Amino acid sequence: MTHLIVFSIVPIALTILHVSALSPEIIRAPTNEATVDGKHVRIPCRVTGVPEPEVKWIRNGVELTGGRYTTLETGDLEIRNVNFSDAGTYTCYASNNFGHDNASGILVVKRHTTITEAPENYEVAARSTATFRCNAVTDSSLTLTIDWLSNGEQIDFAMEPRLIKSNDNSLTIPNIIDLDSGTYKCVARTELDETSAEATLTVQDVPNAPRLEGIQCGKEEANIRWVSTGDNRAPILRYTIQSNTSFNPDTWEVAKDDIPTTMQTYSVPLTPWTNTTFRVLAWNKIGVSLPSVYSETCTTPPDVPHTNPKNVRAAGTNPHNMIIKWTLMPRTEHNGPGFKYRVFYKRDIDGAEWTIKDINNWKLHKLQVDNLPTYQRYKIKVVAINNQGESRVAVNEVFGYSGEDVPQEAPGNFTLLNVTGSTSALFSWNPVPEESIRGKFLGYKIQTWTDKSSEENMTERHVNKGASRYLFKKLVPFSRNYVRILAYNKRYYGPPSDTLSFETPEGVPGMVRSFDANPLGFDALNLTWSKPEHPNGILTGYRISYQTVSGTEVGPLLEMRPSVADPEATSVELRGLTPDTTYRIHIRAATRAGEGEEYFIEQSTDTADAADYYD
Repeated sequence: MTHLIVFSIVPIALTILHVSALSPEIIRAPTNEATVDGKHVRIPCRVTGVPEPEVKWIRNGVELTGGRYTTLETGDLEIRNVNFSDAGTYTCYASNNFGHDNASGILVVKRHTTITEAPENYEVAARSTATFRCNAVTDSSLTLTIDWLSNGEQIDFAMEPRLIKSNDNSLTIPNIIDLDSGTYKCVARTELDETSAEATLTVQDVPNAPRLEGIQCGKEEANIRWVSTGDNRAPILRYTIQSNTSFNPDTWEVAKDDIPTTMQTYSVPLTPWTNTTFRVLAWNKIGVSLPSVYSETCTTPPDVPHTNPKNVRAAGTNPHNMIIKWTLMPRTEHNGPGFKYRVFYKRDIDGAEWTIKDINNWKLHKLQVDNLPTYQRYKIKVVAINNQGESRVAVNEVFGYSGEDVPQEAPGNFTLLNVTGSTSALFSWNPVPEESIRGKFLGYKIQTWTDKSSEENMTERHVNKGASRYLFKKLVPFSRNYVRILAYNKRYYGPPSDTLSFETPEGVPGMVRSFDANPLGFDALNLTWSKPEHPNGILTGYRISYQTVSGTEVGPLLEMRPSVADPEATSVELRGLTPDTTYRIHIRAATRAGEGEEYFIEQSTDTADAADYYD
């Protein structure tokens, strides 16, 4: 009910209407709201009335007060940190002394968007590829989109074709340049919420070329100074100084490597009689910088060589020569004009005089000496010399030999002492005089073959040079064997001894060449085989045994009775077996010397029909 009180004052023509009572009216009712868990939400409710109505919020018959629920001065309901249990109907109830009003709205709570795979910080080398990955999950009823921002601005992939957004929402940046450094953010958003994650891309490159500050040239060394001009986000690890001479103007060689980053001045040695320039390079984990500009030229006076040729050695290529070799010295080691090698050699005997040969062409690194006695030891040394004189470094003397020739004598009195078995026999001989070897005495070779093979297919066994007896263990059983012995050096075999011929006794046979088994009914197997390739005697038959196999379990070994006594047999039936059972079957060939190496296979018997099996 509305109560109006009217005051009228005459004669002034003014009327004042004052409302002193008005029942509540909801002028903005609660709306149906949708939100995601974890957010804050406000449900509207605006009311009028005189006096000012009291607004309450009701859910499930219970007034909502305190905690996460706040009724604002405007009448709106604020719910903080929404969870799924907050979903439902909310009623706004307004009342005063003159009446009440109410209205309801529905709150729907959905799953919030979560980034499941966030981009990770990258440190990458320039010109390589970086890929940022971003994946998210959200409520199945919402539409999820993922966008990428670079340094706070959304990437327009149509305007930035070098940047690639893949179907899996990853961001790929190929052929990275310095300007690609920065922050990259992925934003996962739906109609109701959004979340983001970001990562930093640090583009690293090789250092900038160092700046050469100066060089001070001395007689024996040069002092070089430089400064860094930037590491391009990857700390400098070391410096390298390279040198270049007028002898090799197109080649830069390492003068000093692994110079610590704490040092930016360094002294490097100079060689005599050279014009040398230097440059500096910086290294980081990405690689090496461009070189600095090259320095002024350091020029040094001549001097005697500071070293002698290395790796000096000598050997003959025929019985009457010796070739002396060494590693040639580059021009940077000549130290002056008129460089040459001076070669010294003499017999390693008392009273021998040095023979001296000069090699004027520095590019040659060998000398052939002819008309020498066979396999004699020589002392050799090679000295570097130029117009300033010989190298003052002590020269190393080495030993070498003139060439080898065919040994002159065969071992004498080569004798078969005893045939110790089907494959072994003991031999003896008289050693050859060492001077008859005419080379480096390596020992003896015992050569064997049989009447079943040719001499070209012989086998050889090495015997030490100090031996005069040898037990040979690789003879062929039940064969006529031929054996001889000879001495040898590094290049030649000497003449062989007389050839011995003897019979070896029977041995045990080798393995059968093949073995197979096939089911024969449900309780038998038909076994077939091929005779041994090496019977090593007269075959007397075959021994066959068998055992059950179940997984890794193997049963006891049983003998087939009777055994196969016919040496010409190549098959037999193995009976009395259990149906549907796996067997391991072994076979050995035999001679009078015994049984040979076994061959085994596995095979299963067939499954028996129940009626047949129990009949």
